[in-house]
Amino acid sequence: MRKVTGLTLSEVAEQLEVNQGSLSRIENGERGTTPVLARALLDCYGVDDAAVRDGVFDLVRADKEQQKSWWRKYSTVLTATRYDGYLALEAGAVALSSYQPMLVPGLSQTEDYARAVISRMRMDLTPGQVEALVKVRIERQDSRLAGDQPAKPIRGCTARLSSSPSPTPPRTWCGWRTPRTPCT
Repeated sequence: MRKVTGLTLSEVAEQLEVNQGSLSRIENGERGTTPVLARALLDCYGVDDAAVRDGVFDLVRADKEQQKSWWRKYSTVLTATRYDGYLALEAGAVALSSYQPMLVPGLSQTEDYARAVISRMRMDLTPGQVEALVKVRIERQDSRLAGDQPAKPIRGCTARLSSSPSPTPPRTWCGWRTPRTPCT
């Protein structure tokens, strides 16, 4: 829209008192915007067509809705453990790679396995906090293993055989949530 008006990026940034870098990222789709800034941009570009304006505002609202993280309801325990930062980075990723030779990857852990690993690695957490993190792990699996570009965890034999949270695991229990190869 800006190019049709003949305005440069710096001219628009100056008129709206917006950082030129931020405006560039909005135009390139690298970051979203607010309804207030969208309205100011449309006014600056002279867009009067109600259907076009409504369409832009619908896109801005949809983008804001999509940006709401599924893990917000666990913010109390996540902020304390600093796991929310990881989840935010992961949510923006286009691909995930993980190498965990001694543990079943988090995206493949069963609830029992996750509970045992979290409670043994974070002995400072209360049972309630451990349970909240287990729920986060399972919801993370549901979020990342579904959709258009699901993560594909790689399963390794070492983790399967050596990472049981109990000293003497049952031979048939490996902690895998997704379809598994029987342990021997």
